[in-house]
Amino acid sequence: VELDWCNPPPADAISKDDGFPEVILIADCVWVEQLVDPLMKCLSTFCHKNSYVVITYQRRGAAAHEKFWMQLRRTFSSIQDVECNLLKPESISLLMCHL
Repeated sequence: VELDWCNPPPADAISKDDGFPEVILIADCVWVEQLVDPLMKCLSTFCHKNSYVVITYQRRGAAAHEKFWMQLRRTFSSIQDVECNLLKPESISLLMCHL
């Protein structure tokens, strides 16, 4: 399901029957600092203790990068930078996050 995290549905939009998502995939998520707060608020709302968040992240501007990592560390208790056997620039990360 696609989700506009700058304009997310209310938290009660997830019914108890549907449950919280088990996996949330995020790609190319932050390129300006203003996107960090809405993204993290949305993740805090829709993640559950059993949810995993997989993020492909490319470092862009310094301010957005610092804010993203600060908020990521505040939101998740576990952040793993997954080693890939793919050739990739050092500015690209594959992250597995868990509350």
